[in-house]
Order: sequence, then C-alpha cells, then structure tokens
Amino acid sequence: MTEGAARSGLSRVVVSGVRWTVGARLVRIVSTIGALAVLSRLLTPEAFGTVALIMFVVGLAQVLGDFGARIALVQRPEIDERDRSTAFWFNAALFVLLFALTQAFAPAIADLFDTPEMTGPLRWTSVIFLVQAFQGVSLSLLERRYEFRTIALAETAGSVLGSLAAVIAALLGAQIGALIVQVVGATVVTTGILLVRARWRPRAIFDPARLMPLLRFGGYLTLSGFLQFASANAHRPIVGSGLSPVALGYMSVSQQVVSTPIKVIAQMVRKVMFPVLSSIQEDEVRTRTAYLRTVHALMLVMAPVCLGLAAVAGPFVALLLGDGWETVAILIAMMAPAALFGAQGDLTATLFLARGRGRFIFFWSLGLAVVTIGVMLACLPLGLIGVVAGRVAVQVVEVPLHTLVACRMIGLPPTAVLRAVAAPIGAALVMAAAVALARRALDWPPALELGAMIALGAATYCGLLLALDRRRSLDLLRAGLARSG
Repeated sequence: MTEGAARSGLSRVVVSGVRWTVGARLVRIVSTIGALAVLSRLLTPEAFGTVALIMFVVGLAQVLGDFGARIALVQRPEIDERDRSTAFWFNAALFVLLFALTQAFAPAIADLFDTPEMTGPLRWTSVIFLVQAFQGVSLSLLERRYEFRTIALAETAGSVLGSLAAVIAALLGAQIGALIVQVVGATVVTTGILLVRARWRPRAIFDPARLMPLLRFGGYLTLSGFLQFASANAHRPIVGSGLSPVALGYMSVSQQVVSTPIKVIAQMVRKVMFPVLSSIQEDEVRTRTAYLRTVHALMLVMAPVCLGLAAVAGPFVALLLGDGWETVAILIAMMAPAALFGAQGDLTATLFLARGRGRFIFFWSLGLAVVTIGVMLACLPLGLIGVVAGRVAVQVVEVPLHTLVACRMIGLPPTAVLRAVAAPIGAALVMAAAVALARRALDWPPALELGAMIALGAATYCGLLLALDRRRSLDLLRAGLARSG
C-alpha cells in the first residue's frame, strides 16, 4: 500500500469513527439532559451530592481496576492470545478484589466522609466492578480494530436505558437509589453489547512474562490516572465534607451540565485519536498534521459550545432544572469557559499516551494533583464560589503549559497551535459578548430568551468564522461531507 493510500485509509477510519461517535453521543446528550431535567424536579440537591461522593470512591477504584493493562493492549503494535487472556484474568482478579474490599469497608468509608447514609448505596454501586471485570479486553480489541461504531452504539444504549431506569425509579419514589440505578444499568448494558460484538472469549492462559511488559507501560498510566481522577474530582470530598452535601449537589449538577459537551466531543476525539496516533507514532510529520487538524476541528466545535453555554447559563438552568437551582447558573458560567481548556488538555494527554510517555504523564499528574488540591483547600474559606474559581484558575494555567511541552515533543512550533485556535476562539468570544449584551437589553421568559440567544449566537459565530477562517473551515466541512458521501 502506498503512503498516500495509507493516509487516505486512515483518514476514512477517523472520519467514520468521528461520525458514528458524534451521532451516538448526541443521542446521549438528549437522554442525559432529559433525565437530568426530570430528576432535578424529583430529587434533592443532597441526593446528588451523596451520589457524587459515592462515585468519587468508585471512580478511584475503577482507575486501579486493570492497572493499565487494557490501555497497553491498544498501544502496543502487536499482541497475541497470550497477551489478551493474561490481561483478562489479571483485570478480573483486581475487579473482584475491589468489589470485596468495597463491601467490607463501606461503613468505614462513609464515616470518613461523615455521610453514613452512603454505606448501602456504595455497596450496591460496587456491583459494577463485577460487571467491568469482563469488559476491558473486549473494549481494547474493538478499539484496535477501529470499530468505533460498535463502541458508540454500546455506550449510547447503556446511557439511554440507564437514564430511563433512573427516571422510572425516581417516579416510584427513590432518591439516591434512582441515581445508582442509572450508573449500574448503563454499565451492565454497555458491557453486554461489547462482549457480544468483540467476539472473543478468554482462554485458560496466564503468563506472568507477558503481563510484566503490559504493567510497565500501564503501571505509570494507572498511577497517572489515579492522580488525574483525584485532582479532577477532589472537590467532591473537599466540598462535601468541608461545606455540605447540598453545596456538593449544586457543584455536581453544574459539572454534569458542563461536562456533557466534553463527553460528547472531547472524549470522542480522545477515543478515536488514541489508536490512530498510536499507529502513526513513529511518523513525526503525520503526527504533527493530525494533531494540528484535530486541534482546529476541536476548537471549531468546542469554542461556541463552551462560551455560548456560559453566556446563556441563566435561562438555560431556569428552563432545564426549574426553581431552586439558581446557584447552578453561576457555577456553569464559571466552569463552561474552563471546559474549553479541558478539551484541549484531553487531546494533548492523548498525544502523550499514544507516544508511550507514561513516566512523564505520571509526574505531570502528580504535580497537577498537588497544586489543584492545595488551591481548592486554600479557597475553601471563600465558600463554593471560591473553590470553583480556584479550580478554574489552575486549569487555565496548566493546559497551555502542557500543550507547550507536547509541541516540543513532536517538533511543532507553539505558534502553529495558536494560529489553529485563534479564529474559532476569537469568533466564539465575540459571539458570547453579543449574546450577553442582548440578554441585558431583553426581559423575556426563559424559553423564548434561550431560543433567541441560541439563534443570535449561531448566526454571529458562523458569520465571524466565515470572515476570519473561511478557507480552513470550509475545507474541513467539505472533507467531512466527502467522507460521508
């Protein structure tokens, strides 16, 4: 196969993967936001806060669940059945151990967070460890085969059915239990589909000699993931214990709203680009080209979403969540612009991961965790707004530094990244300012105001983008339409 044919084939894989993943995740947006709109009217902020603490504990354990063996299976150029089966049995043993430990120490964990009511729900939620014991290798194999359509459909089915189950449970009177049903149900459905579609079953093989190379790569990533999760979610124990579960409930709902575009767009890019960047990691020219084009495409979508969400946070929250959630609008206006930095950070982290820089990722994550937790603890006396402001400030400083290091690694001038993001971000900033000014001049009902502001923002952004970045934006659109055709 010629180099041009290889590039064309890889480009088709990327575009197809992006198209399926975006479509599926748009469905997930609708189901997630729809469920949140119902649940916010049936559940208390305290219920959301308690489940946020539970998911902090479960999330930390999930990071340790395979010690990086699953990611190593995707990153390695060649694997065989001994690698796959060895990784499976290792993962299964760790997840079963995590389930047993959670069952045994749930009361102690609840006492640690001074929230005794989380003991029972934590034990029920830990059932997902037993389910995930079967998921890891199948997911890795699907990613290696670039079967993004299957992965997207599995995750979407899990999300939709989990959300539906949560709404039904809430209508029947459940509070914390409704949110637990959502998490467990989504995991069960997703795992079942992945197992069927991967068409692989483990054999009775466990080779320690094959496990060690996986762990040498995956060990650093696991420790890095543990630190990244801790720094990204440290607000849960800090706010939940230092302020109140109600304050944590407000922050958790705000984060869920803001993280939706991240999950739909940025994480989709990470899922598609990790195996792609891994496959071309030895080709510096193709890596630089792929990274720059992805940065531009990412900002093209994320900039108006994040800055636009900040501009319309007031009517959006009033319409979506109803009365009693006004604090959430303030938090969204602060978090949404920072999510733009988070999207760029996700992409850059994917580049480091694909290049096998586990040691660097670990030490960077360690420093970031220390700084993030320290800043939030220092801001705790300022209340909920202070904690959020401190967390946002760390992200705004950290992501540009992280991107600068990535540029040096692949020999890319940082100015090239700035040129790639300048037009989308500039157009989105002007759009957000226009929307904010229009809102101050109007006094309409939330639904009418939100619809008018979305229309104004879309027209403003598209017009500015055609004026500032016409060639690249239209080239990207034509390429997508051509691949779709």
